[in-house]
Parts: sequence; C-alpha cells; structure tokens
Amino acid sequence: MNPHSIMIKAINRCNAWLEEIQCRHTYCLLSVINYTSGLIIATWLFGCFGLVLDLIYCSASCMFGIAITGLYLNHPILMLPDGVHKIVMTLCALFYSLHETDIGAENAEFRLVLVIIAVFLQFAENYVLFQLLSAKHQQSDQGAERFPPPSYDQLWVVEVCQQSRSCPVTKTVMSKEVNEESRPETPPPCYELAVKALSTTQPQNR
Repeated sequence: MNPHSIMIKAINRCNAWLEEIQCRHTYCLLSVINYTSGLIIATWLFGCFGLVLDLIYCSASCMFGIAITGLYLNHPILMLPDGVHKIVMTLCALFYSLHETDIGAENAEFRLVLVIIAVFLQFAENYVLFQLLSAKHQQSDQGAERFPPPSYDQLWVVEVCQQSRSCPVTKTVMSKEVNEESRPETPPPCYELAVKALSTTQPQNR
C-alpha cells in the first residue's frame, strides 16, 4: 500500500479519536454541572419534604452514574433516564420560578435567572450528547466503507434463515468461481447485486 495514504488514514483516525475524547470530556463536565444544579433545584423545590428529597438524591445519583458508564461503554440508551430526569427538574423549576415572579415573591427574579441558566446548560449537554452520538455513527459508517469491493472470484451470498419465532440469522456462503466470459463489464456495488447479475448473464451465455 501507499505509505502516504496510510499516514493520512492514521492522522484522520487520530483526529477523530481526539475529537471524540474532547466531546466526552465536555459532556462529562456539563453533566456534572447539571447534576449539581439538579440537586440544588431539588433542594429548593422539595426542601420541606425530607423523604421525597432523599429519594430524589438517590435516584439522581444512580442515574448520573449509569449515564457516565453508558457514555464510556457506548450504550446511549443508558443515558436516557438521566437526561429525562434533568430536563423534568429544570422545567419544573422554571415554571415554579415564573409563578414566584408573578406573585412577587422575595428574590424571585434572581432565582429565575439562575433557573434559566440551568435550562441553557441542560440544552447544551443534550447538544453535546447528540454531537457525540452522531460522530460515533459517522465513524461506524466510515469503517464499514473501508472494506474493498467484492470480486467475482469470491462472491458472498447472504442467506436469511428464519427460525421458529426468532430473529432472522444471517450466514455467509462462498460461491463457486466464475468464468471470465460470464462476468459483466461493470461490477455491481454489492454482493447481492453481483449474484443477480451473474445469474442473469450465465443463461444468456449458454
């Protein structure tokens, strides 16, 4: 292979890895800030209810730990409960602070400003999370495109095997070698189209 192309691929992969690490660090920082602000908001909203406040503290801490674990294990579904919890807490605090501002409570404007900042930080955390998931999806697509195109000497046929009330299982079967005369002029872009093209050209040559 060309050493120049290998070096370019290595640099691109290193840059993608650094961007992913940077996104993870940014998400962790925003998540810690929003976790702390969520505890402060919970204390403000449910300070008179000791048992409810303890349950919110425990659940928020558990969901925060699960979300960070899911981030580094590449399981985005584990981050969903923590995100929903933070959004619900910030929106409840926003509505309650607006109600306090309407009735003219003491220091209501100051609390409203702090809650608005917490809402913006929560949206920033969700934005960074979506950016990270999008980068992971794009990286997986680019990895799938690095494989070389199929040759007509080694075609793979994907067979879908239906089992009893279960998900379909895919297996690969090596096809026979193909003669030069039966090969189409333009190779199809995937294995299934290549098999179809060969199956249509072989009867014509006969």
